[in-house]
Parts: sequence; structure tokens; C-alpha cells
Amino acid sequence: MESDIKPTITSAFALCISLLLISSVMGCSSEKRPLAKNGILDLSDYNFKEKGVIKLNGQWKFYWKQLLSPEDFNKDHIKAELITMPSRWNGMVIDGKRLSGDGYATFTLETKLKKTATPLGIKVPEMSSAYRLWIDDTLYAWNGTVGNDKETVKPQFLPRIFTLKPKNETLKITLQIANFHDYDGGALHSIKLGLQEQIQRINYLDITSNVFMLGVLLIMSIYHLSLFLLRRDQYSALIFCLFCLVIALRTFLMGERMIVFLIPDINWELAARLEHITLYAILPLTTLFTWCLYQKIMSKNFVRSIVIICGVIIVAAAFLPVKTNAYIVVPYQILLLLSSIYILIVLIMAVVRKSEGAAVLLTGIVILYLSGINDILFDRGIIPGNFILPYGFLIFILSQAFALSIRFSKAYNRAEALSIELNDLNMLQERLLKKYEESRFNNLQKRMYPHFLFNALHTIHSLMKRNPEKSEEAIISLSEMYHFLLGKSFNSLISFEDEWNFTKNYLEFKKIEFPDTLHYEMIKDENLDFIKVPPLILQPVVENSLKHGIAGNKMGFIKIETSYDDKQITIIVDDNGRGYSHNDLYSGTLGNIKDRLRFYFPDSSFEMNNKKDNGVKTSIVFETQ
Repeated sequence: MESDIKPTITSAFALCISLLLISSVMGCSSEKRPLAKNGILDLSDYNFKEKGVIKLNGQWKFYWKQLLSPEDFNKDHIKAELITMPSRWNGMVIDGKRLSGDGYATFTLETKLKKTATPLGIKVPEMSSAYRLWIDDTLYAWNGTVGNDKETVKPQFLPRIFTLKPKNETLKITLQIANFHDYDGGALHSIKLGLQEQIQRINYLDITSNVFMLGVLLIMSIYHLSLFLLRRDQYSALIFCLFCLVIALRTFLMGERMIVFLIPDINWELAARLEHITLYAILPLTTLFTWCLYQKIMSKNFVRSIVIICGVIIVAAAFLPVKTNAYIVVPYQILLLLSSIYILIVLIMAVVRKSEGAAVLLTGIVILYLSGINDILFDRGIIPGNFILPYGFLIFILSQAFALSIRFSKAYNRAEALSIELNDLNMLQERLLKKYEESRFNNLQKRMYPHFLFNALHTIHSLMKRNPEKSEEAIISLSEMYHFLLGKSFNSLISFEDEWNFTKNYLEFKKIEFPDTLHYEMIKDENLDFIKVPPLILQPVVENSLKHGIAGNKMGFIKIETSYDDKQITIIVDDNGRGYSHNDLYSGTLGNIKDRLRFYFPDSSFEMNNKKDNGVKTSIVFETQ
């Protein structure tokens, strides 16, 4: 199994790294993209068909504490600052004062285009935390409600796209942004401009990517929840299910903000809190998942500390103002970095020890770290490329699922092997039990012969003293009975007719001894003649009735009757003797016959009961097979 997995891991690792590298360099070009300078972006030589969508980055004009509409710029000259887009205005110094995230401002950009009749498209990302956007004199897009104080501003996060047909070769973009609810204020992401079909394609791909991620995560969570419900001891499956649900909720809340499409009036603070809570839940779930898989390597105290610390952070994010998360995020990121290093070390140790699924999980987490580093460097403008963390998360989740699959597959194989081994042991046990029961049955059956012979010889000895002629007759009768004993009683099963005739011969033998005091009646259902039964199940009952029940009785009577009804056979032996107590020898005979009957007829019954008016009634009941 290990030899099969290793090539798979190597191939998967190489493929994932290749995909990340390709994704990282997508959009990179040896030719620098135009950037705005002093509030003007010159795209007069830019070919959208050849070069694709462009981000409206660079220096925009910035009007702090002013909410200006396009017509306001037709009046007096208004003094402007410059701000590099995209960026937050936090930390900017205006009139000697450092700005916080609270406030409002107007941004403007003049874009020079090549003359074209082709419709253009613009994708406006979310702003922090409400905005209105004009192209020339027309209001095209807005999020929330813009105002100049906290009471009048209504925040909203929702990316938008729209189509426009330029009236001339210059686009004048006016953007109002107001923020009093989030820690950061401003335009945190780039506005994109391109041909209509290009913008629509980008938007479609972004939404499709989010929906695909959400679908994969939900399927993963349902699948692993099912695994946990089937095997309640596999907590790793439950934790992985919760991890997928958390990432699914975060995907639903961020990116294209699908939650706003479904719930347009969702409370902004609630969505922002959930966004932060899902971020803070990632570390404890990842830690618990790794610990469930590699408990012998990972420190339990470390896991407990992470769960407690992150639990406190999650509670704080749920109840403290949204802005306070800015002070929590940095310590959390430091904790996340240190914990990730420790988890990485644990996984490396697990790989060295050849633990199940460790190599796959290590591959996934390394890819996740690389994609995270790529996004941080790209976000800070250090390297070109794209954001690829969602793809890193997808690979990471798939690697975890694959690692769990390896463990469950090996557990299933072990269980299957144990099942086969257990089945072989059960078959062996059945064979041994059968041999034991056969041996025990033979011993029980052989034990009957000396007992019968001793009693018969005792009877003949008594007759020789009292009536020598009768003793000769008894010896002849005994020889006939022993013809049965030596010829058929060693068989496992005999016909009921043979058992019946032997019992009848025995009664005739005893009647020689007690001609005046012994009387009997035998009634047999003819359907029973060919039924197979163990030998010596009826005669010993009759013998015990004679010896321990009616011996010494002036008028002893035994009645033997049989019946056959729907495969059920009933044998009744009735006498008028003194009855029996548990000290009588009935118990020994009963145990012997009962054991031999149950060997062939597991549901058989054998009962002996005293009658009210003296005597014993013995019933034997069993079903033919």
C-alpha cells in the first residue's frame, strides 16, 4: 500500500506546485501596465482586445471631508490631495493631522481612452464601507448609503459590474466613500476596466469559482459527517466536517459576497462578525484535526492552549465592536504563524515515522502556506501575479480529505482482514464443537449399554431363584434385545419403529418377571415408523417408570402413546406409580436423553411431572427436520 501511495504523493505535489506557479504568473507581463499620475490615466494607446482588462491603479485625486458630485467640479477650483489606489486612507497626513479609518472623502480619476464604439465594462469591488460612483455625470453604482457621520452612513459589502458606452475619449470617474463602522476606510481593492465581454467573463469566473468552492466544501462536510455518524469514534472526520463548514461559510461571506445576493438586507455588522469568527476558527480546527490524526506526536498542552486562546478571541469577535478586530487580527496572525510552524514540524515528524496520510497532509499544508505567502507579497506589491489563496485552500482541503481516505481505507482493509480471519476461526470453532458434540453423544450413548445390561442380568438372576423356566424365556428375550443393541443402537439415528419395537420387547421381558402386577398399553401413530430418532430415548423412560415408579405396586400400569401433527412429534409415557422426587434417578436419565435429543433437535423438550392422583407423566416433543 505504501509503495502505491508514494508515487501518487510525488505526482500530486509536482502538479499542485505547477498549478500554483502558473496561477502566480497569470496576468504578469513584461510590459508595464499604465498607472494613473496626478489623477489622470492615459489609456489612449491601450488595446483592450490584446492586453485585456486593466486595473485603474495609481494616483487619484483625493478630497478629504468632502462629498463632491460631478457638477461640483464645474464650479470653483477645489484643492485636492493625491492618494495611491487601491489603499486605505488610514495614516495619511492632511493639514498636519494623521487620519483614522473614520471619515468620508471624494476620489476622482480622468481616464483617456482610444476612440471606440465598443461597449466597456467596469467592475467595482466593495469599498469600506459605503460608496457612490459616477461616470461623467451619470451615477452608475453604489453600495450602502454615503453620509458625513455614523448615523447617516449605512455600510454594505457587494461587488458590482456595469456597462457603459463612452460619449467621448475621456471618462471622468467620481467616487464618494464614507466609513464610520470598519477600522479601515477607503478603496481596498482595484476597480477594473475592460471590454464588456471581458468584464462579464471575469465576473462569471469569479462567481463560478466561489460557487465551485462552496459546493466542494459542502459536499466534503456532508460526506465526513456521514463517516462520523457511521463511526462515532472517528473525531477527525467530525472536525474536518466543521472545518469545511467554516471555510464554506467564509467563502459565502467573502469574495463575491454571495450572501448579500441571497440576503440583500443582511446586517453589515453581523456579516463582518461572522467573517472574523470564521477566520479565528480556522486555527483551532486545524490544530484539533492534526492532533486527532497524530496524538502520539503532537503536544496535548499545545492543543489545549490553542483552543482556549482562540475560543477567547472568537468570543471577543462576537461581542466587541467590529473595529476592535483590527487590534485582534495582528496577534492572531502571529499566533497563526507560530502554530503553523509547529504543525509543520509535527507533520514532518509524522512523515519520518511513516504515519498514515502524513505525506499527503504535509503536501497540502505546504501548498497552503506558499499560496498565503504569495497573496501577502502580491497584496503589498512586492511581486506580480494574482491572489491564489482560495486555490491553496482547495488543495489543502482535498489533501486532508485524501489523508482521511487513506486512514479509513486502511482501517477498512484491516477490518476486512480481521473479518475473514474471524470467519475462519468461527468455522474452525464450529468444526471442533461438532466433533466435541459427536464425541459427547457417543459417550452418552455408550453409557446406556452397561446400565441396561446390569438391570437385565439382575432380573434374570432373580427369576432363576423364583422360576427357572421363566428365566430361560427371559434369557432368550434378552438375546433378542441385544441383537438390537449390538446391531442398530450404535447408529447415530434409527427409525422410530425400531425404537418402538425394542421398547415393546423390553416390556415383554419385564412382564416375565412381573406377570401379574405389570400391565401396559402402547398406541403408535403409523406415520412415525420412518421418522429418524436417536436410539434409546423411549426405553430408558419406561425402565425408570418400572424401577422407580411402579415397582412393588400390586397393579402397575404403563401407557405409551404417540402423535404426529405438522412435523411435530409427541411421545407420552404415563404410569400409575408413586411419583418421583428430585433425588430419584429420573434426573440422571432425563439429562442423558435430553442432551442426546437436543444434539439433533435443538428445539426439543423433555418434561417429567407428577400427576395429582399418583404416577408420572413424561412428555417428549420435537420437530422433524
